[in-house]
Amino acid sequence: MTTNNSHHENSPSLSELVKKEQDYRHKWQNKFLKSYFLNFRIGQIFGFLYNIALLYLVYDLVNLGEKKLAAVIFLANSFIIAFGIIVTSVERKQINKKPMRKNRDDNRNFRHRNQQRRPQ
Repeated sequence: MTTNNSHHENSPSLSELVKKEQDYRHKWQNKFLKSYFLNFRIGQIFGFLYNIALLYLVYDLVNLGEKKLAAVIFLANSFIIAFGIIVTSVERKQINKKPMRKNRDDNRNFRHRNQQRRPQ
């Protein structure tokens, strides 16, 4: 006759389950980070190639006598690049910003301010 104790002896302990979940989470996070950085690097490479091709186009337009068109294309691309740099730098600051944490001192100050406001 089997008892309930044999069932508990064969099941994994809580610490084993936690360790297994933690290992899975770490593997998933590593895959995500590798994918993110790969996509980021590919974006940088294609952006660089795009700008080289655009500079060649501007150079070719200047040689053909289309200086105004070359200037417009160059300036438009410069503004797009500047906008992209600003957006990514602001986004990076937002991502790296540490969240505000409430601590016990905040609650003490709140109580202290409320006690001062109460009529005595």
